[in-house]
Order: sequence, then structure tokens, then C-alpha cells
Amino acid sequence: MGTSTINCTIAAITDVGMVRKNNEDNFILADIVAGQNLPSWCETSHKVGENSLLLVVSDGMGGAEYGELASELTVLSVKDALMRMSRNISPHDRVVAAVEEANHVVWQEGEVQPHLRGMGATVTAALIEDDQVYVGEVGDSRAYLIRGGNIKQVTTDQSFVAQLVERGLLKPEDAIVHPRRNVILQSIGAQEIVQVAVCMFQLKQEDILLLCSDGLSNLVTTGEMLFFSSNMEPHLACQKLVDIAKQRGGTDNITCVLAKFYGDALQISKDAKGLTGMLQTITAFNPEQSPEKTHKRTQLLGNSSIIERYYNSATNEVAKRQEVSNLGDFPNSDVIRDESEKLLEWLEYCQQILEFKTDQTQEASDWLSAQNIHFTNLETIIHQVKEGVAGLAKAKDATRELIKVFSSTKKK
Repeated sequence: MGTSTINCTIAAITDVGMVRKNNEDNFILADIVAGQNLPSWCETSHKVGENSLLLVVSDGMGGAEYGELASELTVLSVKDALMRMSRNISPHDRVVAAVEEANHVVWQEGEVQPHLRGMGATVTAALIEDDQVYVGEVGDSRAYLIRGGNIKQVTTDQSFVAQLVERGLLKPEDAIVHPRRNVILQSIGAQEIVQVAVCMFQLKQEDILLLCSDGLSNLVTTGEMLFFSSNMEPHLACQKLVDIAKQRGGTDNITCVLAKFYGDALQISKDAKGLTGMLQTITAFNPEQSPEKTHKRTQLLGNSSIIERYYNSATNEVAKRQEVSNLGDFPNSDVIRDESEKLLEWLEYCQQILEFKTDQTQEASDWLSAQNIHFTNLETIIHQVKEGVAGLAKAKDATRELIKVFSSTKKK
């Protein structure tokens, strides 16, 4: 079990949509152990005990740049907080502390800068460690689990209409068109204290985790999420789901994060339905209960926020920029290099075939001449073919450079 691995293919897209002028959504993907952000399309592989993956989606509010700032501060604060905490602390406590930190940062900015008061954001953050997933939520950005041909929403919308549905006062199908469907009951930065809802579940082989803003979930059905996420690669499925939302009006910003998990460290789900009894609610949002400080943020992180340490500190020295001529340390470099090597082989084949076409064209023209027929475009065609051959040669050179640039310089 010590050498067992958990692999993940991740993709994320955020889109302004068809109506809004600004994109107030944000997302972040990060490898907490490595201490680095991940690109919006990548593959990861870690031994059990060494994996700590973070996926976060945030939907800002407050108008134009204020909503954008709120969501950006939210995702950065969650990531920063988790990177500062030891894995010896329980994942639940770390998720709560990280989300509370994000709330503190956005709230504090509104207090210090009055023109920013009123800005806020939702947050849904998934922390994946070993074969366990912890999902923290404030607001109505959603997380879904896809397993065994089924899909389940693992978050609960902290919204006005969700409460009506839960109490049997509104049908789920009517909630989609309810005039107050966008009213959420709490958000990051709108109040000094938030209730962080946290649930957890155990990862299984071939599980798919989908995080999204309501710009996607309001316009795309769960059936469509299930179908495209299950039958397409994550980057293609993300784009397809975003495209569907835009085709249906794209009235809000749209964000989608998809992660597919596999590897010999993950068990195969034995439940035929896949999702029965898999979700454990650790802390739930209760709108009837006044939020109380848990003190997890100050206990685990202190009072030094990302704002104070990175933006407002006059004593911080600007880190010297390291210069490199190689991209081998990029998390997705192996995939890019392998694709480039296959591309080089294909270009070599195409060049050989195209070179042969010059001789075939000349041979065909000579045959026509023997029939007392003159082919008038011979020189033009041969010239174009030779230009094509030269272009393929340049493409091969460029591909060789890509292979070189994305090759790791580290000694194995």
C-alpha cells in the first residue's frame, strides 16, 4: 500500500458568459504538498500520504471589479491558508480555518476601504488527501460527485429558495425560475463570521468531482453534467458544459472544474448504485442559528492575513525572479513532451509522403504528355508541394524545440 498511487486528470474553465462585461468568477487548483498552483489542464500522480490537492471555485458579487476582487482574494486566501497549516491538523479543521481566513480577508478589506463594503463571494473548496475528499462551502457554488453512472450534489445551496425547497414550500423544479433564486443567505466577506459547511466522502476508482458556479448549474442539467463528464476528457467536458450554458443565454459568469481520479490506491465501488450512503456531513449550515466564532482561524493561522503579508507589508523584500530556459518543471510537462514526440513522428511521415507527391505529380504530367496532353499547372503544383515540404521541415524543427524545452533538467 506504501507504493500505491492516486492519479488525477484535472481541467478548469471560467468564462464571462454572454451578458456580463466582467468575469467575477475565480478558481484555483493547487498542489498543497508541492506548494504550487497547477495549470488549468494537468495530470497529477502521488503516492498515498503525499497527495494534497486543492480545487476551489468562487463567484464574486458586489459589482464589476469589486466582485472580481472578492472572488480572487477568496481563492488565494484559501490556498494560502492551507499551505501554511500542517497535515497533522485534521482536514476538517484546516478547511474550516482556510474558509474563515478567506472571510476575514475580504471582510477586513471592506472595513479598511469603505468603497469595498458590500463586496462578497461564494466559495466551494475541495481538499483531497489520500483517498478522502473534504468539501467546504459558503454560498451556492456547487460540488457534484459522479460515480458508477450516477451524479450527486454533495453541497447544499445556502440560499433562500433552497430553504423553501427543504421545508416543502417550493418544488425543486420551481426553484429554478423563482424570482429570488439568486438570494444567498451568507457569503464570504459580507459579515464578520460565517458558518462553514463541511462534508466528506471516500474516493473510489474512476470517481469524477465537478465544482461549478451557478452560472453553470442554473443552465445545465445534472443529466448533461453526468453524460459529458463521463464520456469526454475533463478539458473537453468542461468546454462542452460551458458552451451549453452560453447557448442557453449565458446570463452569468460560468466556471467549471472537473477532476477524474484513478490509480491502484483507490478501491472499486461495490455499491451498484454507487452513491448510497457515501456522504458524511460534518458541519451543516443552519440559517436559524446565529454564527459563532470557531476560533479555528486564529488558533491555526494567527492574525496575519494574506493581505498583510503580501500586499500591505512595506518590509517584505521582492523575491528575486529566477530565470530558466527550460519548462521541464511545469506539472504538465510530461504530457506536452509525449504529445510533441508523437507529433514529430507524424510530421516526419507527412513530409516523406509529400516529398513523394512531387515525383508522382511529375510522373502523371509525363504520362499526359505521352498522350499529347499538356498539363499547364505542373510548375505551380510542384512549387506549392515543395513549399509544403519546407513548411513541414520548419514544423519539425519547432516541435524538436518543444520537446527540448519541456524535458526535465533534473537528474533521475
